[in-house]
Amino acid sequence: IAHFYNTIDTEMIPSQQSMMLDLAKAFESLVKDPKVSQRGGGRDASGQITWDNPEQLTRYISTLRGTAEKLKTENLKLRRHHLTIQQIVCSLMNTDLLREPHKRHQ
Repeated sequence: IAHFYNTIDTEMIPSQQSMMLDLAKAFESLVKDPKVSQRGGGRDASGQITWDNPEQLTRYISTLRGTAEKLKTENLKLRRHHLTIQQIVCSLMNTDLLREPHKRHQ
């Protein structure tokens, strides 16, 4: 999870970062403030997650992984769409639209 947190920004296409802003903020808030993921009991007096409660740690890690997976999945989906559009544009750049006008509508 730490590696993902430290490298996800390099995996994102800059023009698509704003499309993932809400997911990225949710993930970052969980990383920076673990008590955000905890609702109700199971925390120590300060509201922090402690190593003394394995069940609590398991829930926190599961929540982190789930949020990271959502962000990763969305990033991969957007990257695939970007690649598809890129291939279409490259194909159009190699097409003589005066000689092959029907290709621009495909």
